[in-house]
Amino acid sequence: MYKVENGEVERLRKTCPRCGPGIFLANHDERLACGKCGYTEFKKTTG
Repeated sequence: MYKVENGEVERLRKTCPRCGPGIFLANHDERLACGKCGYTEFKKTTG
């Protein structure tokens, strides 16, 4: 979820725009989803 490098914290996953900081979106094959509020972003597919 986080990476600490040179004293700085970097978030490795996108946060939920509805729930705010601290709630991360789960990374599924075709979408990003929030387990708390149900917010979903679909990934762009090429093909």
